[in-house]
Parts: sequence; structure tokens; C-alpha cells
Amino acid sequence: MKVNVGSADKVIRIVAGVAVIGWGVYAQNWLGAIGIIVSVN
Repeated sequence: MKVNVGSADKVIRIVAGVAVIGWGVYAQNWLGAIGIIVSVN
């Protein structure tokens, strides 16, 4: 099955994931782990 993901979509998801992880580390909150899911998916 071919994945229909453009390069812009991939970059936006990675940036969003890193931002959420950064916020989680800054706020010392475990919800930053959601960024891992966004980045990997």
C-alpha cells in the first residue's frame, strides 16, 4: 500500500512533534511524550 504523504506534510509533522516534545521538557510535563507519536506517525 502506497503512503500518500507529501514532503511538506512530513516536515510540518516533524516540526510539530519537536515543538510538543520541547514544550513537555520545558514544562516538565509527561504530555510532551505525545510529540513522539506525532513525529513517528
